[in-house]
Amino acid sequence: MTTPASAATWQDELALTGRTPPLFFPDLASVEAAGTAAAQAHHLLQAFEALELDGILCQDNAPITYFREVPRLTPKLVSELHRQFWNLGVSPLLVLIDAAEVHVYSGLATPRPDGDSPAAEDERLVVRLARVAQALEVRQLALAIESGEIFHREQHAFDRNRRVDRQLLQNLKATRDAMAVGPARLDARSLDNFLCRVVFTSYLFDRHVIDPRYLREAGLDSAATLRDLAEQRQLYRLFERLSEDFNGDLFNDDLTAEARGIQEAH
Repeated sequence: MTTPASAATWQDELALTGRTPPLFFPDLASVEAAGTAAAQAHHLLQAFEALELDGILCQDNAPITYFREVPRLTPKLVSELHRQFWNLGVSPLLVLIDAAEVHVYSGLATPRPDGDSPAAEDERLVVRLARVAQALEVRQLALAIESGEIFHREQHAFDRNRRVDRQLLQNLKATRDAMAVGPARLDARSLDNFLCRVVFTSYLFDRHVIDPRYLREAGLDSAATLRDLAEQRQLYRLFERLSEDFNGDLFNDDLTAEARGIQEAH
């Protein structure tokens, strides 16, 4: 297997050597050391940890490009990293570097589940450069990003309607429409509250606030995921427990009465 170039080498090739915080963060420790000089430090730390990044380029007090060096760019690895990157919903660009190539991916392109589409048909891929044959273009990449040239030149890859937050809203609207029809139709207020609870509960699962221990303590040890709870018709048992553990009005309705309105069709 080809050994990837060192971090200093790819930074040299991309003309990033000598860049320092708050413009360029080479690792998680540099974000922590920068203190208040690191704008959006929470997002920077989250990205370093979630994607195991090798650098973040910032502009106007916001992350604009994430960098990750990998041994080899494979369709499966690209799909996994791009999905995580897109779900973070902060930086518009992810640059993946292996021993031979530099790939630039858009944070405004919907993840692909298959992971095996040819690069020529991949709408996530903004730019693909050979590190040796296209060394000049590689060296000018950071400048093209900071000047906005890459966003202007590759406008097709940056559709704001495909951002993770807008996709979530579109999915919620489609779900609401699907659940608001038929003989088991819910009233609008109950439907909105139900969907809000599901989204919040999903967030708690993703952040491991709800884990196997929490489910066992709630008497739900036969379930491990939100999908399990839905299939077992146990969602409202969890909602009841969450109403005891969290303040606010998200779980303050008559959950018992509302649960009777949730039918198998929903």
